[in-house]
Amino acid sequence: MPKLSIRKDCEVELVVLDADKREQVAAILDTKEMFCLGRVKKMYFKDYAVGVFSRMSIRGDCEVDMLVLGADKREHVAAILDDTVCLGRVKCLFLVGDAVNILLKLERRERSTMEIFSVDLREDSLRKILKTKNKSIELGRISQSGFSVPEPIKRKLRYTLVDKEGNEIEDEEERKEALSIRTKTVLFVLLLRDILMLFLRRVFGVC
Repeated sequence: MPKLSIRKDCEVELVVLDADKREQVAAILDTKEMFCLGRVKKMYFKDYAVGVFSRMSIRGDCEVDMLVLGADKREHVAAILDDTVCLGRVKCLFLVGDAVNILLKLERRERSTMEIFSVDLREDSLRKILKTKNKSIELGRISQSGFSVPEPIKRKLRYTLVDKEGNEIEDEEERKEALSIRTKTVLFVLLLRDILMLFLRRVFGVC
């Protein structure tokens, strides 16, 4: 694949790369050399092939319509966790299984809005990502209608939801959390007031 050359004026509709054995893509994974694939509309990487994505660069003027990364085992994504992964301009991103761990190394420089961001995983795929801090993974702007993420993962993300017109929308969970914090703060202040009044009554006889 690094030897593959696509003319600048050409566009590939779909690239699918599936590798159930590391040796099938070892030549790419064992080098730090990046390669440019050119203009591709849709890409699907499965199992060990997910690591190949970290070696790819996409032309700056290109936008990928759909990117699907799927991995059944943690070792399938081990290579990608050694690098920073630049996502580029992607309209729709689907992460399946252990491929969710790519989020730990994701770097999104583009300010474009993702139309779909979807995560589908098993419970045992969460172990590594749950150790990271809340709101430590920057995703940028995402369409509310295409945002589908399990709650444990959502807490680790920092993002801005937008409507069809591109207007920012307050995330419902964040709104509830902020309201809960404000409520707890008010209750705490009232409790302190009551304690202070009780203290004044006992010490100084203040009513």
